[in-house]
Amino acid sequence: MKKIIFYKKLIIFVIFLVLPTNLLAINISTINISYILEKSVSYNNFLDELTNKKLELQNTLNIKEKKLEKLKQEIDNSKLIISEDELNLMILNYNDQLKILDQEVKSINLFFSKNIEINKNVVIKQIISYIEKISQKSNIDIIFTEEQYFMSSKKIDISNEIITLINEDIIVLKIIDE
Repeated sequence: MKKIIFYKKLIIFVIFLVLPTNLLAINISTINISYILEKSVSYNNFLDELTNKKLELQNTLNIKEKKLEKLKQEIDNSKLIISEDELNLMILNYNDQLKILDQEVKSINLFFSKNIEINKNVVIKQIISYIEKISQKSNIDIIFTEEQYFMSSKKIDISNEIITLINEDIIVLKIIDE
């Protein structure tokens, strides 16, 4: 009789020990957004397009910079020949053009930053919609990004699923001129 009571208690204990963990199990997954962006065909095409635009603008800036160098050389060569007032006018002109070039460089840098930010957000919104679909389909309760975890198993990383989905769709990304 004592053995039967002991086994009943043991079975009840095991049931109480195992059952709640099954009821409270949480499905967790991870994603690596930077990896997804790196593998996104649409985003990489946009970055290639932006690189071409950068080269085009860089050539324009190089031409302006050469003109400034030529003007500076003129100033250096004219120091002994022209009057101090004329020299000051040339220096003033050079400094004005240098400020204009500096503003142009800042404007171009802002242009690239804005374009990257805007288009990256478009891709991230698409990633979020895929995350929602995958989490509903696979009953995932929590999804962490690479910034929220230290290390994870490849089994729970859904980045490749998202990459597959994102590369199946054509995401329209474009350079926004301002």
